[in-house]
Amino acid sequence: MKRTVTPSLLAVAVFLVSLLAQKYTLICQEYDGLFLLTPDYWQRAWGQSFPISGIVSDFLVQFFRFSLYAPFIVTALVVAEFFCLRRIFPRAWGDVPSALGACAYWVILALSSSPKTAIAILLISVALTILFAIFVKWKKVTPSPSVQYVIPSAIVCVTLIFICVNPHVRRTELYSKVKHFTLYTQWDKVIDALSPRVAEKESELTPFALLALSGSDILGEAMFRYPVHSEADLDMNSVDGRDDYYLSLFFKAALYDLLGCENESIHNLFQLSTQQEKGMSFMVLRKLVQEYCSLGNYTLMEKYCRILEKSTLHGQYVRHYRQLAASGGPHQEVDSVEVRSQIPVISHDPLYNLLKLESMGLHSKAGVERVLATFILRQDLPSFSSVMGMVLDSYDKVPLHFQEAMMLAGMDSDKITKEVREMFENFMMDAMMSSQEKMEQKYHGTAFLHFLFSERAEDAEVSSED
Repeated sequence: MKRTVTPSLLAVAVFLVSLLAQKYTLICQEYDGLFLLTPDYWQRAWGQSFPISGIVSDFLVQFFRFSLYAPFIVTALVVAEFFCLRRIFPRAWGDVPSALGACAYWVILALSSSPKTAIAILLISVALTILFAIFVKWKKVTPSPSVQYVIPSAIVCVTLIFICVNPHVRRTELYSKVKHFTLYTQWDKVIDALSPRVAEKESELTPFALLALSGSDILGEAMFRYPVHSEADLDMNSVDGRDDYYLSLFFKAALYDLLGCENESIHNLFQLSTQQEKGMSFMVLRKLVQEYCSLGNYTLMEKYCRILEKSTLHGQYVRHYRQLAASGGPHQEVDSVEVRSQIPVISHDPLYNLLKLESMGLHSKAGVERVLATFILRQDLPSFSSVMGMVLDSYDKVPLHFQEAMMLAGMDSDKITKEVREMFENFMMDAMMSSQEKMEQKYHGTAFLHFLFSERAEDAEVSSED
């Protein structure tokens, strides 16, 4: 009975951490994974380093798509390593070396982007276990309680705490959570995951928070609650070609999907796939099926359905979209598809792309508000006033930050509230007398502050040049 204490505790600990602290990390491993029963896949799989562990890893990772399967698989791997080590080490040592080795194995699994390395280690352990079972016979002795379950249990508990508080694990889980919710356009959950305080620490994710605000139609109301300093915080354009390029392409695919430009979303999905280890992934294949079904291009949809059909877990998914295609929906009207297919969104200037979409008839509230937000971040008040004048009548209530920008631009409208007018008057007086620290405390989360400190920074640069 005592010999089951440590493995039982280890199994419970691994399962709970995988389910609660690494749920989205494991799901996103499936998004970037690929396992197909095709000659091309097997040729590539056998050509990689450690091919057997790579193939086993790809096979297991596809089950991570289901949130309860992943914790069971991870738990099974760690517990299997524990029992292998228990058979290898002398019985007199108790479960101390087994717990140390299994917990180190757990840490490797938790910090890795895929189980490939961990599976290679487990295969070696299994081979050693077989050799020890054949050639080595340890004496049967009864170890003391401390080395049998007290010390091993303490090792498991320390490892659990280490993984839960590890900065890398927490950051990866946050990024994965944002990626998952963005993929399924669950904007309220993206906003919950990326509070202004969190975005302050993880500035690379600020564009996703603003994208969620756009998807929730509150960009103009809440944008400056976040650490927004430039256009890059809105459109993520500055990371092109850098280490964060994968994240940027995923962001752009989600952005253009939100704006109704499926063709540009597909373009970014194809670029994203080139950044992945296998050149394609389950996530990209599923998105391509969805996008082409939405566009009514059932020929290309069928092409990617046939690829997914070669996997082992997408039968129901493929049947669902084939049924949609057979029924002729849901998809865009034919004329709309023709117009959309001609949209040349190829510029590296996000503002130009937004304006081009509007000019081609792809009008959306999210698109208009991102144009207005871009003009505010550029401090281009004349252009802001021009666009705002055209869309002002469409608002029953103008978003807060747009009202603030209207005051700065000298626009007069009965849709600017009394509170905003009073705040602007106080701001103008305080700007002349108050310190930067006091201004930040009083006007934090307003468009006023963005214009003030940018102007002060420019003045300081001019003074230094003089």
